[in-house]
Amino acid sequence: MGIPYVNSLRYDSDLGEKSLAWPFETGLKAITPPGPLGWRILHAEIYPSIVPFYVSDGQVRDEAQVQALAQYFAEADRTGELSQLFQGSQNLTSEQAQIVENEEGWILGVR
Repeated sequence: MGIPYVNSLRYDSDLGEKSLAWPFETGLKAITPPGPLGWRILHAEIYPSIVPFYVSDGQVRDEAQVQALAQYFAEADRTGELSQLFQGSQNLTSEQAQIVENEEGWILGVR
């Protein structure tokens, strides 16, 4: 379900010229807005359980996961580390990185 929806956003008549899909159109490298290609929106795959989270009484689990991940990325942005997360894992060989960039994709924050 997610890929067709992101594709529709990526190529939307109003958003298409302002957005890119990471890492397919950016490569696995540190990124700083607005990017060398003039993008303003960067679509990236996330995995909400990548960071620890706590579910409060009456809170929906998905809500807690997304809030924790948003806080994680906001803190990484505040400390200047968010850009580095777009490099992906430093353990990838150049051949593996090429597959990630051209075929598979990556989850933002996985190192």
